[in-house]
Amino acid sequence: MSIGIQDMLPYQYNLIVKSWEDSIKIHYPQYLKEWTDAPEHYNSLVNKWNTRVAIQKINHSELLKGKKDLIVLDSGCGSGWLSVDFSKYEEIKQIVALDSSEFNLSTLLPQINDLIGGKIEKITAYRGLFNPLNFKDKHFDIIVMSSAIHHSPNIRETLNEYKRVLKDDGVILLLNETPLTWFQYLTYMWKEFFYINYSHFKRSIKSFHMVSNNGILYDPYLGDTYYSFSHFVKIFSSIGMSYTIVNTGLFPYQHMKNQKYCLTHFILKKDN
Repeated sequence: MSIGIQDMLPYQYNLIVKSWEDSIKIHYPQYLKEWTDAPEHYNSLVNKWNTRVAIQKINHSELLKGKKDLIVLDSGCGSGWLSVDFSKYEEIKQIVALDSSEFNLSTLLPQINDLIGGKIEKITAYRGLFNPLNFKDKHFDIIVMSSAIHHSPNIRETLNEYKRVLKDDGVILLLNETPLTWFQYLTYMWKEFFYINYSHFKRSIKSFHMVSNNGILYDPYLGDTYYSFSHFVKIFSSIGMSYTIVNTGLFPYQHMKNQKYCLTHFILKKDN
């Protein structure tokens, strides 16, 4: 006699995605339109955020020099604007746009492509999480993540998986991160400890931030975590990746005052 198995994974998977989307609606309604309306999102890319400007700090000509038919993975692609920008390069044959949100892939990405003017025929959309990846070893020439790796529950595991699917001469571009200096991290950590102890003393129950020597979860609703430069460097070294740091000198927002942390890129290559 066989026992029927009910598969809960699709339900749980959709629940994870829905939780993130609901967090935007509930906790950040002021930002909802720019993440759901393509023209508004494009306007933010051009006139509000520095993320798209900051990637010009990467020497793309040197990166693509002498290469052709490249296959790119854009992991955590969001609206797909980076995939669209990469689709314009003749050296690139295919971009795999990976994201957990069906709305981002099926609705926003095509509309953003029309607004930016990319080559949508080069882009293949995949719905999935950061890892594991259903691709063979040494499949990709370039793996890019823009403002995404800090959302990974385990950066080391994610990068190990990306190293597996990366060709030996390939590169991983971790773009638009905001790592803290050692002093900034220490200061932020002590502020969080004070907040937690004060809330405990006042017997108030709130959605606490999580503080550890492996990162500070500063936004429990969206899963945003702060890491220091030393955190990133130690992770890169532990998985056998050499790195180059590109300090863009740009803050995340173009016109916001009192910003503390600049956008930083990491270029990773396999150790020889």
